Amino acid sequence: MWNYEIGEKAKAFGNWLTINTDIYYIKWKGVQQVFILPCGYQYYDNAGDGRSFGPEIEVNAKLSEAWSVFFSGAWTDSKLTTPNASYTNFLTGVATRPDGVTPPCIVGSSCAVPIMNVVKDTASLTLTYSTEVLSGYNLTASTADSYTGTSHDVAYYFDSIFYSWCVIQPTSRGPLECRLIKSFNARRIYGAGFISTGGEPSSPPSVSRCTA
Repeated sequence: MWNYEIGEKAKAFGNWLTINTDIYYIKWKGVQQVFILPCGYQYYDNAGDGRSFGPEIEVNAKLSEAWSVFFSGAWTDSKLTTPNASYTNFLTGVATRPDGVTPPCIVGSSCAVPIMNVVKDTASLTLTYSTEVLSGYNLTASTADSYTGTSHDVAYYFDSIFYSWCVIQPTSRGPLECRLIKSFNARRIYGAGFISTGGEPSSPPSVSRCTA
């Protein structure tokens, strides 16, 4: 695997503002992916070569002596660009998209498919308040929201899309500590927690019996 990255780290206003950004490009050799047999059993094997790229950003800002905010975000485009012979046979002859009919790739055509289980986009935002309440005692309270975007998976069908989801976590630290975590899906959940590319719930396909 080769990883190419260019970025910057900047500070301003007496270090009250920090901004870090970068753009990366990764070349993958021998990417491991899930193969599904016609009977439904799965196994991992080398699927070919791929690439991923995208930007990343971090911003840390001190709003006042007591208040500060932190933001981070990333976006990723990842694809298997050169599937090997065995994975090509899987994509053209075994796998189907969530409609249960259409293969991910057509025999005789070039084929590039998403790398499974790589999240498309992520973001987090944290607001923090910190102050001295007694001599030698500080009170710190913060609330954080973490967002995880959609990803592709082999769940019954090839290229099923898992929903994005968020976690909200208010926290206080001091003589007493309190933490509350709230997790919720950014959209509705269907069945096993994935949705077809057509926007409708997917149903498990019928499978044949595996024989030795």
